[in-house]
Amino acid sequence: MRDIMDSVDAWLSQGQGVSLASVTRTWGSSPRPVGATLAIARDGSMAGSVSGGCIEGAVVRGALEVLASGRPELMSFTATDPSAWQAGLSCGGTVEVLLRPLDAQAYEAERNALRDDREYLRLLSLGFRPEGEEEGSAAPDALGDAAPDAAPLAPDGDGAQGIPLGATLLVSADGSLLFAPSCAGPVRGGRADDPASLFSSRTGPAGSEGLVAACLDAVCAVPSVQTDGFLELPCEGGCHRFSFARYRRRPHLVCVGGVHAAITLTQMAQAMGYRTTIIDPRGIFSTVERFGHVDGLVHAWPQEAFASIPLDAQTAVCVMTHDAKIDVPALELALASECFYIGSLGRPTTQAQRYRQLRKRGLSHRQLARVFGPIGLDLGGRAPAEMALAILSEITAVRYGKTATSRQMSQFAPAPEQAALQQPA
Repeated sequence: MRDIMDSVDAWLSQGQGVSLASVTRTWGSSPRPVGATLAIARDGSMAGSVSGGCIEGAVVRGALEVLASGRPELMSFTATDPSAWQAGLSCGGTVEVLLRPLDAQAYEAERNALRDDREYLRLLSLGFRPEGEEEGSAAPDALGDAAPDAAPLAPDGDGAQGIPLGATLLVSADGSLLFAPSCAGPVRGGRADDPASLFSSRTGPAGSEGLVAACLDAVCAVPSVQTDGFLELPCEGGCHRFSFARYRRRPHLVCVGGVHAAITLTQMAQAMGYRTTIIDPRGIFSTVERFGHVDGLVHAWPQEAFASIPLDAQTAVCVMTHDAKIDVPALELALASECFYIGSLGRPTTQAQRYRQLRKRGLSHRQLARVFGPIGLDLGGRAPAEMALAILSEITAVRYGKTATSRQMSQFAPAPEQAALQQPA
C-alpha cells in the first residue's frame, strides 16, 4: 500500500473516485504476492501492480466497471498454454484478484497504520460460500481472448450473509482491531484474546454470530513468519472466506559513515521502502547537503547513536568509515543486536584487521561469521553507485534468505537441447 498512497491521496484531493484491486490468492508461479494492490482512478490513471504487467489491462477495465457500479467483483486469471501467452500471463500460475471501490474509512485506517510504521494484517472478505458448493464450482477462467471479460467468481453481496465481499478488516500485530466494516456491528473495543469484548455482530445465517471475533482468533493463531493466507470460517449454512496479508514495519538501513557510496545507497534503499539513517561523528561527511534525503542524520559516535536507535530484526547495518575508532565499536554493537545484516566496508586486509580487533574484544569466531566483508556482492564495479548496487543486492539476498546466482535462458531449454549444449563444439 505504501507505493500507491501518494497517488491515491492526489486523486482523492482532485475529487476522483478510486477503485482498488488486490491479489487475494495465487496458485503456482505468480509475479506478485498476496496483498499486492493496484489503485485505479476514474480517469484511468493507475498506481501499483497485481502482476508483472500481464493482467493489468483486464484488471483496470474491470476496476472501472466496479467503480461505476459500486459492486465488488472477485476475478481469477489462469495461465493455460498457449492462450496464456496471447493474454500475457506467461508465468504458468493462477492469480485471484479482488476489485472493489475504495472504502474511505478503511483506507484512512490503513494509511494511519502505515504512517505510524505499525505491523498489521489486512483481511479482505471473499464472501460467503453456501454449504455444498465446491470451491471448484467457481473455477478460475482461463486467460486468452476472453481475459478482458473475465467473469466474477462471487456475487457482490449486500451483507445479508455477514461481512460482504470486498469488505476490509485491519488487525495490528498485537491482536487489537484497527478497523472493521460497519456491517459487522458495533465495535466495543478490546483485543482478539478477549472475543467477548469485540462484537455482538450480525454475521449472517442464524447461529453464526461472532464472525469477526472468530476471524481475529484465527488470524492471531497464524505464525508471525507467515506473510499471507486464506481463512474459511464455518458457520451455519456454509462458511465465510477471507484472504489475509501481513504488512511489516519498514526495514531500516543504518549506515555508519557518510561516505560517497552511502549517498546512492540510501537513495536506492529508500526507493525499496527502507527507512534510512546515517551515523557519523565527522561533521564534514554527514552534512545536510550530502544527506538531506535520509530519514535520520546523526552526528555522534556509534556508542552514543545506537543507544537511541533500535537495531532489531528489520535492520541492516553497513559500517563504512574505514576508521577503526568508529568501525570496530559499531561492528561490536551491531553484533550484540538482532539486525538481519551486518556489512563491513574495506579490502580483505582490512577485514583481517577488523577480525583480530574484534576477537581481542572477546567476540567469537561464530559471532564474527555474521559480518559480510568485504561488503556487497562481487559484481566487479568500483564506482560509488556500483558499490551501492552491490551492497543493496547483498542486503536483499540476505533478507530473503537467498544466494545471488545468475541464470540463463538455456537452462530451461528442453532436455535434449540442454544435452546438446554439453557436447563439444
